[in-house]
Amino acid sequence: MSEVMRWKLKGFIPSVEGVSKALFQPWVVTAEDFDRLSAERDALLQRLIAAESTLEKADDDFSLVSLEAGQRMDLLEGLLRRWNKHLGHLGGIASVLLHETEAALKPAEVESDDA
Repeated sequence: MSEVMRWKLKGFIPSVEGVSKALFQPWVVTAEDFDRLSAERDALLQRLIAAESTLEKADDDFSLVSLEAGQRMDLLEGLLRRWNKHLGHLGGIASVLLHETEAALKPAEVESDDA
């Protein structure tokens, strides 16, 4: 962020009825500093909005890809299970492939970190 010069108003401040003593002493900045920082803030806000939009789109795309991958996995697993029904009757290498495929289709066990 850019630095801004600030001043504290002291003494008399013009009022509607003339000149009156200020009961408070506000901080003020130059109009140029205020405008510059307002523009910086607005630009950063636009960048933030664009980044959030990009992130939301990436999240939506990932969710869609994940869903499609899950559906494809379910389909392929179903096809493998159908093939396995027929391979068991053939013997030989088909029998070995059947057992390897059945082992691969079993749900994976999650290891815990209780060490």
